[in-house]
Amino acid sequence: MLRGNNSNLPSQLLLAAVLLLLAFMPTAAQTTSFTYQGRLNDGGTPANGTYDMQFKLYETGTVGTGSLQGSPNTVTNSTVQVTNGIFTVQMDFGASGFPGADRFLEIGVRPNGSVNPYTILSPRQPITSTPYAIRSVNSALADTATNATQLGGVAANQYVQTNDSRLS
Repeated sequence: MLRGNNSNLPSQLLLAAVLLLLAFMPTAAQTTSFTYQGRLNDGGTPANGTYDMQFKLYETGTVGTGSLQGSPNTVTNSTVQVTNGIFTVQMDFGASGFPGADRFLEIGVRPNGSVNPYTILSPRQPITSTPYAIRSVNSALADTATNATQLGGVAANQYVQTNDSRLS
């Protein structure tokens, strides 16, 4: 009968189990949230304090026109800290809000805890390219690819040569 040293077996099994779990852990993709920084004046001077803010996403820049975009299409934050007129907020309208077309942010503001309606700021603010990093403008071509075996009309076997002895 062979006898081996089994004192390391529990440690080895534990290590193997941990490595197996790590191999199957889900990976997190980029989220659709983004940061918006703005400047708010109250009565002509830079605002200071806590404000309720509501952000809505539209396809037009003119207040009172267009339809809401995204899901959700309204993001409300009731504790935005404004210091010397400057504020920073995180918002997420989902990937459907940014299909590649122009988008504009409508901002409503009121003093923190107020029951009065939001004061809508004008004009709406254009959303620049940073949120569009979620989806490349050209990725739509990959959505509709009809022949994955050819690249630009050239067969895939023309890109990689297997009969060249220098490549072995």
